[in-house]
Amino acid sequence: RPCLITKISTGFAAQIKISSVTEHKVLVFDEYSTFFAPNCLFSDPSAGEVIPEVSLPLSRFMKGENEVHITFAACIDPSSYYLLLEDSVETICEWENTGLRYGDEQFCQLKFQYEYNLVWFRGNFRRKNEERNNYIFWTGLLRFTSISVDWMQTGNAPEDEICSIDPPENSGRLLSICDGIHAALMLILLLGLNC
Repeated sequence: RPCLITKISTGFAAQIKISSVTEHKVLVFDEYSTFFAPNCLFSDPSAGEVIPEVSLPLSRFMKGENEVHITFAACIDPSSYYLLLEDSVETICEWENTGLRYGDEQFCQLKFQYEYNLVWFRGNFRRKNEERNNYIFWTGLLRFTSISVDWMQTGNAPEDEICSIDPPENSGRLLSICDGIHAALMLILLLGLNC
């Protein structure tokens, strides 16, 4: 059976068997995302998609801490985008190409780079009364990165050993991804004007 759901003390656990992850980019289950990136090599996102590697590790074990720093990023079309940041309970920030629609102006600040094709969000999230939080950065339907924070346990995420580097903000890889998107958008605009 490819899927098995088991009741555990904290709820339910889903066990999913996938015979080959090379054919898949991401597994989405409710508000949780699992990315397939052999040797921590992520596929290039398209406009409107998240860049999950800037958010690593995707699971955080923060016992004894009261705050966690999380970074999210996405490649966008600057003339038409919609972004949403939420936790398991509520919307934290909501943006569109005209600016912030919902959320605290001081906290919900985006940083744009590369002709506004690359957007970053950095935030410090304080522990409330929950044992676990799931923070989700949406760029569209089924396009999101989720960070699971467990305030009750210590340890490392499964990807820590392989993906232990912190990608720099000015990464050449990110520049080439978003420049490629910008070039494609410009070509589409030029072709559209000549029709």
